[in-house]
Amino acid sequence: DAFTFDGSVSYLDFKYKELDASANVGALTLDMVTPYTPEWKASFGLQYEVPNVFGGTLTPRFDGSYQSSIFTQPINYDNIPVVTTDALGMQYITNKIDAYFLGNARITWRSADEDWSIAVEVQNLFDEYYYYHLYEQSGSPGHISATPGMPRTWAVTIKRDF
Repeated sequence: DAFTFDGSVSYLDFKYKELDASANVGALTLDMVTPYTPEWKASFGLQYEVPNVFGGTLTPRFDGSYQSSIFTQPINYDNIPVVTTDALGMQYITNKIDAYFLGNARITWRSADEDWSIAVEVQNLFDEYYYYHLYEQSGSPGHISATPGMPRTWAVTIKRDF
């Protein structure tokens, strides 16, 4: 009863069945996938409630989440070489976000009457550098706009319930 585990897994096997030539799909092919569609996603959490710690309970928790790689545009590019006409020479274009795993940790002390709690938590515990948005500007080879995910962050929370 003191140990808790939760988790989820999803798998998506997306395949285009056909492409309508009249839709002007350009370089889109049947082996490409729709934007922001990971094949795998998974998350889990573990926690253990330790009774009788400083007159309350102490609960350490670890949770993690995984996402497989995704493409951010309908035409999937993964490090395609492109020769530019400027001094940059050979450039590579991509609109693929690599797979990543994020881990989080939290430890919470809760008073016996559950009116008070104090928690310390760390998000992105392993300081994983990842992107959650990436846009390859195919009209300008070598130009990619990306939004990185949050770095490691921490918080302390003191809570009083009335």
